[in-house]
Amino acid sequence: MLLVSLDLSAAFDMVEHATLLKRLSCSFGVSGVAYSWIRPYLDGRTQSVRMGSYSSALTSCSVGVPQGSVLGPLTFSAYTSPLSTIAKSHQVFQQQYADDTQLYVALSPINYSNELITL
Repeated sequence: MLLVSLDLSAAFDMVEHATLLKRLSCSFGVSGVAYSWIRPYLDGRTQSVRMGSYSSALTSCSVGVPQGSVLGPLTFSAYTSPLSTIAKSHQVFQQQYADDTQLYVALSPINYSNELITL
């Protein structure tokens, strides 16, 4: 077996809200009350940096999902869900939890070069 392990650093910070909302609606059927609840959770977010008694100005966040929250890994997994379809189309097995992804193929002793190329 050949395994590639991906740990996408800062991945939670790169999630585009519009793409995530569209994916939740179109691919997962989130609508109605659930959609009206999650949209304001993402839209209109701000952040600042505090060091001691000093704080930076608030900056709006149009990308990223809150880390350390229950919804962070779930929304990130929904955002990256097309990865499983892409892997499957190339006969690559995939396991994922949030920003940790494993891609792997079974190696054949006779023709392992094809599996290497596939992965």
